[in-house]
Amino acid sequence: AIPLALSAASGTAASWGAIIKGGKFLEGLNQCKAVVLDKTGTITEGKLKIENQTHFNDFTEDYFLSLLGAIMAESNHPTAKAIMNFVKAKGIKLAEVQDTYEESGYGIGAQIGGQSLFAGRPGFLESKNIKFSSEETAAFEREKDSGRSVIVLSRGEKTVGFVSLSDS
Repeated sequence: AIPLALSAASGTAASWGAIIKGGKFLEGLNQCKAVVLDKTGTITEGKLKIENQTHFNDFTEDYFLSLLGAIMAESNHPTAKAIMNFVKAKGIKLAEVQDTYEESGYGIGAQIGGQSLFAGRPGFLESKNIKFSSEETAAFEREKDSGRSVIVLSRGEKTVGFVSLSDS
C-alpha cells in the first residue's frame, strides 16, 4: 500500500504543479516541524538543467537525444522543457512522432517509426514491462543518490538512455 500511496501523492502533487523527486522526500516530511516558502510558494528556483546523459545498448547520443527530444516536445511539463532546451542547444534534429500520450507526473508513451517508446521515471517504464539491467539500475541509483531526477527512454524493450536533472 505504501508504494501506491507514494505514487498517488506524487501524481496529485504533479497535477498541482509541484514536482517531488521521489518517495524518500515525501517520507522525510514527517520530520519537518515548519516549512518556509517565498511569496511565489516555491522552494527552489525551478530552473531544471541536465547534469548527465548516458546512452545504452549501442545507441548513439544523437539517436537517443533525437528520440527523447521528439517525445518531450509533446509535453508542457517543466522537466520536458528542460530536456528540450538541452536537445535544442545541441542542434539535434528531432525524430517524427506519430502518436503520444502522457501520464501526468509519470511519463510519456509514443510511437516513432512504428516502434513503442516510453520516457519517464524508471518506475513508469517498469510499469510498462521495461526491464533494466543491473548496470542501468546502478547508473540511475547513482544519479538519484546525488539528488537528481532521472528520466529514462526505452524503445521496444530496450533502454536507449537516460538524462539526470537538478534544480537550482
